[in-house]
Amino acid sequence: MKKQGRGFTLMEVLVTLVILGVVAGLAVPAYFNTVEQGRSNEAKVNLSIIRVGEKVYYDDHNMNYWLPAANPCTGAATLTACTAINTALGVDITAQYFDITSITAPGGVLSLVAKRNTVAGGTTGTPTATMDVNGNITWS
Repeated sequence: MKKQGRGFTLMEVLVTLVILGVVAGLAVPAYFNTVEQGRSNEAKVNLSIIRVGEKVYYDDHNMNYWLPAANPCTGAATLTACTAINTALGVDITAQYFDITSITAPGGVLSLVAKRNTVAGGTTGTPTATMDVNGNITWS
């Protein structure tokens, strides 16, 4: 009488590993795209909050926007609270993945810019969100 082996053959193990590799190769990029999309929502939300705060400030200060110095909210490594913005506009935002790099009003038209920071995983050429006074966001 012959003993039956209870293990898997090398071929079965290799085929299983190849299938798992293909599945992982398809799933991992989709996962990272979803994570980055979630992080970009931070920029949208923070810019929207600042825009509303600027509208209130504009109405309360003789039709003038609050315009801070350059880079009003940076420092993602420590989750730096955007103190100047929060205090001036009466809002509560914190930048983690996107720094608020400028709040300007050229010709009296509000423009807000958030750029993906390098400290929290961004690289050169990473997304920049620009919001206009009407709340429209353009990405570059």
